[in-house]
Amino acid sequence: MVIENYLDVPASCNKDSATLYERDIFYYNETGNLDSAITFTGPDKAGLKRTQQSIISAIHGQKQEIIHNYQTEQTDTVHYTWLSDTSYQKAIHNKINGQTTTTTYYLDAAHQVYKMTVLLTDVSGHTLFSQGSERYDKDSRGLYQKVLFSFSDINNGATEKGAMVYSEFDKYNNPGRAVLSHLDDPDKTEMRIFKYSY
Repeated sequence: MVIENYLDVPASCNKDSATLYERDIFYYNETGNLDSAITFTGPDKAGLKRTQQSIISAIHGQKQEIIHNYQTEQTDTVHYTWLSDTSYQKAIHNKINGQTTTTTYYLDAAHQVYKMTVLLTDVSGHTLFSQGSERYDKDSRGLYQKVLFSFSDINNGATEKGAMVYSEFDKYNNPGRAVLSHLDDPDKTEMRIFKYSY
């Protein structure tokens, strides 16, 4: 699966008039589990550079992710920790600046991730940034159609909220497009285009 992320999206949602700033490529195994991912970022399509690669595996039933950052040439092994039957967590420590990114995932009754929180802390454990997202509004197929986001910069007290709407589902019920509208800034729109190879 390839996800292209766009900024400065016009009302027409024409990707050719928007700014491509990130491309994520995800590889899945035959059972549908994520094996690896590569992230490219940059100011435009011609300038995208590979910034990160992740390889996910399970050893003795313990899920782990090896993350390589091409900008810092830093490699980390990140273990997934189950907090309960319906939630798990991973923490990534930046060896250069000492910051830690902790992501917590919450699962619904169908074992789909419906909620996620991200917390960035400095070397002393003080919160620098937080982000939350929650999926809602299932359709008749049991697919989530919308996501609510919140972004909080603890240093300046700024909080942004957004809503993402999925659309253009294919025959396997995978979305083709998602549009993120910032509720506090209606003119600020982002978009994700999904492409699949089966």
